Amino acid sequence: LLSGITYMFSAFMVVSVAFTMIIAAAAWLPWCLLALELTVRHSHSRLRGGLPWLVAGAIFLGLQALAGHAEITYYTLLIMALLALVRLGQAFSRTRRLPWRPAVLVVAMVMLGIGLGGVQLLPFYELARTNFRSGAAAYRVTYQDVIGWAYPLRQLATFLVPDLYGNPSIHGYVDLVSLHWLPITRNALGETISDVAWGKGLPSWKNYVEAGSYVGILPLLLALPALASRRLRQHVWPFAALALLSLLFVFGTPLYRLLFLLPGINQLHTPFRWVFPYTLSLAVLAGLGAEAIVGAGAREQQALPPAAPDDRGAVRVAQVVGRVATAAGALALAGLVLVVAWPWPFIGLADRLLAASELTRRAFSDGRMLLSYQYRNLLIFSLALLGSGLAVLALLRPRRRFPLWQLVAAAVLVGDLFAIGYGFNPRADPRLLTVQPPVIAFLKQQLAKPDQSPWRFTTLIRPGEKPLNANAGMLFGLEDVRGYDSVIARQYVDYMSLVEPQGELLYNRIAPLTQEQSLGSPLLDLLNVRYVITSQEITRPDYRLVYQGELRVYENLHVLPRAFALTAARRVLPPQLADALKTSDPRQAVLLEGQPQESGVPGTLLPVSILDRQPNEVLLLARLPQPAWVVLTDAYASGWHAYVRPAGSSDTEQAVEIERAYGNFRAVHLPAGEWELRFRYMPRSFQIGLYATFLSAVGLLLIAVAWLWGRFYSRSADDHTVRRVAKNSVTPMALSLINKLIDMAFAMLMLRILAPEGAGRYQFAVTFIGYFEILVRFGLGTLITREVARDQAQGARYLGNSLVVRALLWLASLPVMALVLLAYVLWSGLTQDVLFAVGFFAISVFLGNFADSFSAVFYAHERMETPAFVSTGTTLVKVALGAIVLLVGGGFVGLAAVSVVSNLFTALILGWLLARDYLRPRLAYDGTFAREMVRESFPLMINHLLATVFFQVDVLMLKPLRANGDAEVGYYGAAYRYIRGLDIIPSYLTLALFPVMSRYARSARDSLQRAYHLSLRLLFALSLPIAMGTTFIARQLMLLLAGPDFLPQSQYALQILIWYMPLGFINSVTQYVLIALDEQQYLTKAFLIGVSFNMVANLIGIPYYGYKAAAVVTVLSEVALLIPFMRRVYRHLEPVPWLDLAWRPLLATAIMGLGLEAMRRLGLPVLAQVPLAAVVYGLALLALGFTRSPDMDMVVGLLRRRLAHAAQA
Repeated sequence: LLSGITYMFSAFMVVSVAFTMIIAAAAWLPWCLLALELTVRHSHSRLRGGLPWLVAGAIFLGLQALAGHAEITYYTLLIMALLALVRLGQAFSRTRRLPWRPAVLVVAMVMLGIGLGGVQLLPFYELARTNFRSGAAAYRVTYQDVIGWAYPLRQLATFLVPDLYGNPSIHGYVDLVSLHWLPITRNALGETISDVAWGKGLPSWKNYVEAGSYVGILPLLLALPALASRRLRQHVWPFAALALLSLLFVFGTPLYRLLFLLPGINQLHTPFRWVFPYTLSLAVLAGLGAEAIVGAGAREQQALPPAAPDDRGAVRVAQVVGRVATAAGALALAGLVLVVAWPWPFIGLADRLLAASELTRRAFSDGRMLLSYQYRNLLIFSLALLGSGLAVLALLRPRRRFPLWQLVAAAVLVGDLFAIGYGFNPRADPRLLTVQPPVIAFLKQQLAKPDQSPWRFTTLIRPGEKPLNANAGMLFGLEDVRGYDSVIARQYVDYMSLVEPQGELLYNRIAPLTQEQSLGSPLLDLLNVRYVITSQEITRPDYRLVYQGELRVYENLHVLPRAFALTAARRVLPPQLADALKTSDPRQAVLLEGQPQESGVPGTLLPVSILDRQPNEVLLLARLPQPAWVVLTDAYASGWHAYVRPAGSSDTEQAVEIERAYGNFRAVHLPAGEWELRFRYMPRSFQIGLYATFLSAVGLLLIAVAWLWGRFYSRSADDHTVRRVAKNSVTPMALSLINKLIDMAFAMLMLRILAPEGAGRYQFAVTFIGYFEILVRFGLGTLITREVARDQAQGARYLGNSLVVRALLWLASLPVMALVLLAYVLWSGLTQDVLFAVGFFAISVFLGNFADSFSAVFYAHERMETPAFVSTGTTLVKVALGAIVLLVGGGFVGLAAVSVVSNLFTALILGWLLARDYLRPRLAYDGTFAREMVRESFPLMINHLLATVFFQVDVLMLKPLRANGDAEVGYYGAAYRYIRGLDIIPSYLTLALFPVMSRYARSARDSLQRAYHLSLRLLFALSLPIAMGTTFIARQLMLLLAGPDFLPQSQYALQILIWYMPLGFINSVTQYVLIALDEQQYLTKAFLIGVSFNMVANLIGIPYYGYKAAAVVTVLSEVALLIPFMRRVYRHLEPVPWLDLAWRPLLATAIMGLGLEAMRRLGLPVLAQVPLAAVVYGLALLALGFTRSPDMDMVVGLLRRRLAHAAQA
């Protein structure tokens, strides 16, 4: 309790209200340290013991990073690293064994926590690299500079009396002579002041926010018995050392040089920020001191022998501290009473101090004010000292049932900290935010004019003036060229330094103008500064007075528009850019960076219209009579992308290159014509950060699930069948969904990096190797599962022979693979990178054979969850390594190489688990037995191969049959990712229904028919609205998945492919109905018909229509497959009532489509269209009587009974 109060209400926390991100970030440090401590404590013997604390710690650290203050995150990581090293060192000293388990978990906690905050940290890192403090010698600070910003020794006094040098929230005092409240108005020099700032003007002066170090008197007193405690010594000394280390850093001792060597610290000019870990350390020591005293007293009261080592030393220290503090506090209060009774002698002393110091005269009006102001500070100190001494003595008293000491200590500490910090908490009337000064109203009127293009403003000031202080304009929607920020782009600082020297960079500010001649800089015109706010009179002819009131506003008559075009450009080397900006006229030629060159023809400046402007997107309209450079005078950054298309057309936008113009702005070169130019901000760092956050969250989820699984589930031979079935279906299903989610997230990154052509080549390689993987695996996995489940003693025999058979099949496939690839090289120009990718995939297939065989044995033992967990772990490894490979430029060949690593990981983990739980994998070969295995698995392989050819042969045909085959495969493959994701719906439904259908097929054909018709009805009701909705939002879906480079081709492909769903879902359930009816052999014939149609139709359509033909053929192939399926089903069951099953979902889907079209025309966002469309469809379906059919009555009745049962429970 005392530790929490100390940390929560400490001066560091209270004064940081001016920077709420600091409070939001610092609040998580105790939680991070708690999780770290428990992780280390519970993981010495078993890794599993520390897993829940690993997850908690990573979440805490991730939330801390997401709070958005990187400096506090840096310090948090340093503190965690120091305490982790201490705890691990203590563990080693106790056991003389390397504590590798807790070390691994702590490292994993930090990595996952940082990954969780990746969406915040990576974009910040990208921005920090452009900071004016980073790299450029002109702005780089030295070690001596930073030490100069540390606390001076006189600041030690504020650790006890925090308001000694003033408090900006105190604007008055109680006069000791008149005992009246007097406002602070003037100092002894006659200057106007509103608060005391004693020492302001010294180079080492610290404002109240920087100097906030007070933690209260009681924590300082309790820290002393904590240091004397032998029982808690191992917990005390790390925080005592951290407190001492923090103080040494805060006061800029030579020890800070070690810290200065750490990467990134040179950008932090805040050694005083180490009061943050000091505050935490004192809070912890206060709690430990109270625990030491209370614990010793409890043992005494219960007549227990003192523990060894005990806390008698802590008790003795507490007795001395409590008595001394009480006496000193009482004595100080007596002295203060004397001062009130006879103030004049003390006022005389204060007058002498005032006369001796100019800085004191700047802070106080006279000695009477000085004494009266400091009287409050000394009174608070004396009362806190007295109360804290009494609280320590209360801790030493024998325990009663009611813990009086807790109330006394908490009340004293809260009173102490509130007396200091209460006034600093903001209590301003929120209505102040609605106040609009007249000058602001005028500027907003100018902004609202329909013919007014966007503009910026700045201020011209005299020393001491701060009209419309930096960042204040944002409250009113006004754009300012000044600003306050901890990270300011170096390019902008360089640019503004050419307008006027920047004297406020030390305070993280782009300064106002101070010289009237700076207004004549063409760079100010280029910066789109239309208005200048000042209290002065501007006499320049190019500025016109447009407002005069509490301030003056002048309009810049030479301002350049925010967007314009020039037909001429000049390139200069970056080192000569500053000189070129000083001497050139920005209206004559666009100034670009590069080898010296002039291009284009001189011409007049052409206006460019701004059609739409959002924070992350700007749309321009450029009418160019000849080729020109379009310039947008918004900041250039690597995350901006530009896309262009003819004005007024619906053509696909084409990406164009953005160059940095004039050292700070964006420029794009366009040919003659009318163009829509769109700038969009989507930095790669944000995408990668979001991806890292997603992967870390999934990783933490899996760790939590694994811990819960081990904690609450134990295998037993007596497990009920229902329990085993549920475990073996629900767990793999859930993990499969997670895998698909991870793969989709990775695809968002991969497709954007590879672009359509690279993605197409990768898709071709994956599809190509997929056929050979089916041939090599030969259906042996299913055979192993079936036979070993029947006789587990045969596990080693089947496993050993399958490994050898698959190895032989793999070797036999290599020359076949080589011949097919050679044909592709000769007739379709297959590139070398695809060959390398296929080579890596071939190795991956070999390793995958082992993993698949091991998984089959686990399936036979009804351990489906084990391969599922390993598969998800492999997916995480694959996508994490894949992201790294893509980011370092490895391309899709690197992804293929990653598949080798991931398959090796899977094989090793599964092999180890198999050897641990069941049998040690060994190679074995029995020729007769192996041939029998091949014979029995051949039908399984053929059906699998035909099904794969049916769905994916078009990918292999697009490549040789189209001139731009790689890109078309990329477009088509990107759209197909949504189709593969949706395939889980029929697959899981059929898996759930298959046991029931198999039972009905043998005993109750009428029940089978009802179940089949019900499945078709539900699949119609589910697939048709998904197909309709996807058709309408296909563009947004593909933009989300793959980015603008894949539009509109992937959009068109998805809009066609999605209509395979209704028939595809029907074929999926019909296939299992035929299997239930023992028609497995007929399935092969049906698939042969479907494959034949698919190949012939693709051969006819793809050469003319490419990926669109492939998509249409995919839909029609489902019809070609449905026809033979239905012919065989009708031999066993009555004809399907298609009209009755489909008309209601079809009509409801049509109504939904009309609703979507209406919402699209109204301009509703997609996020609103989707739920509204779902509501429209559901209501239409109910209105059409969907639930009133006989089979649906049964479902509705079942649901009602379940709900009633749940309500009763």
